[in-house]
Amino acid sequence: MSASLLLALWALRGEAPTRADLAVSYLRFEHALRDRPPAEALRVEIERGFDGATLAFFTGDGARALSQIDDLSARLDPNRAESVAERLADALALDFEPRQIVSSTGGNLSLRLRPLRAVAADALGDRKVTVRVVMPTSTGRRTLAARELPVPHATTVEGPLVLAIPGGGDFPAARIDLELELEVAGARPRRVGSVALVGKPLEVLRRDVESRLARIDADGPPLEQALAACRARAALLDPSPSTKDSARFLLDLAAHAADVELEVAELELGRDPYRRRPGELWRVVRTGDGVDLPVRVFAPEAACGETRVPLVVALHGAGGDENMFLTAYGIGRLRDLAREHGFVAVCPRVGFGGLSPEAFDAIVRAMVYTYPIDPKRIHVVGHSMGAGAAGALRLARADRIASTALLAGAPRLGGDAKSPPLYLVGGELDPLANAAGLRRAGESVAAEGAEVEMRILAGRGHTLFVGDVLPDAIAWCLARRKP
Repeated sequence: MSASLLLALWALRGEAPTRADLAVSYLRFEHALRDRPPAEALRVEIERGFDGATLAFFTGDGARALSQIDDLSARLDPNRAESVAERLADALALDFEPRQIVSSTGGNLSLRLRPLRAVAADALGDRKVTVRVVMPTSTGRRTLAARELPVPHATTVEGPLVLAIPGGGDFPAARIDLELELEVAGARPRRVGSVALVGKPLEVLRRDVESRLARIDADGPPLEQALAACRARAALLDPSPSTKDSARFLLDLAAHAADVELEVAELELGRDPYRRRPGELWRVVRTGDGVDLPVRVFAPEAACGETRVPLVVALHGAGGDENMFLTAYGIGRLRDLAREHGFVAVCPRVGFGGLSPEAFDAIVRAMVYTYPIDPKRIHVVGHSMGAGAAGALRLARADRIASTALLAGAPRLGGDAKSPPLYLVGGELDPLANAAGLRRAGESVAAEGAEVEMRILAGRGHTLFVGDVLPDAIAWCLARRKP
């Protein structure tokens, strides 16, 4: 074997993927699944394959999980499957820092091209990778800087590669995000991240915001919750990259910086900046024991007036976080349903210990402070581990919850005719939540007098049905209310 071939194999041997790498791969797959729904025979293969990737992730084999997910994306997209360049582009990740450029001075981005899995040497050839920094404008897209790299060289170079972005010029005054693109010759460009173009460094803005927040004395519980939320949001004004915290690597940093400044100004005037605020928001809820619990909230315009509206608390599965229901499952299908039905959706971060009744109370209380929540229409939806947490809350807070939907998970269910109605769904092929066990659990609860709607979906596995079944599950839940 030649020395050049050995070098090529070594250069793209692959590194352990980060949580951010897995998120990118998973979201790319969810987009492909939405845009190209497979025929039934292929769907069964896709379901089994994705559940296999899930099991690999749970056993700590992130590289195998990512490779399997990318293979499934290629099965759904013939162009990707047949193109060596497309598969090579999928196998590369671009690390960069910082996440900000000061408009007046410009600055340097430190780049590192990183292989996520082994790629055959004959796929490399003399291919080049181009990294571009692009600024969206009213008339199109403007390239501010670009750097071309040979693929093997990207991991053998000593030290980071530098991409210089000039300052001054005709940059707009408002903060905007610059887009980073990665393109392998012969493949479509990939948007791999964004850099905030700012008037002053984010570190300076964060210190200023934190100093102003420290001087605010919150008057009453609603403003105490708002102050805690704003402090947590200010902490996200960090130009360093994160590979673990999805609240940071999914963030539109430039828009977030502008929002936080407005929020602090409202708090200084004694007003809750989140009250009746439409749209999507990452924040925290302070629980009774002083812990700040991350949540992501979506409220449509219809839920921001004075008319009472339902609240849906959505609990994610193991390995996920507060962003799963509004970003991942069905590419954020829950958001579309909130717009359609006019409810507020709140998605907390759930640990393996579940969500305590006290934390649930704090979430509901914070949402009541912020939106016109109808206390008789509070519903809980959970997937997998989140279904276990929802099932426990169904009993612990039976006096407050109008209905529950458990997707791919049925813990030790109990209750009687007075327990909240239960919508129970599982996949026939699910290797993690056995369909026969789900059926027995539902039948047992029904025998005790509780209202139960149960479905076992043919040809479906553990996760991919969530986006598809949410419309029916949400409609069923919203039709129930406390007496």
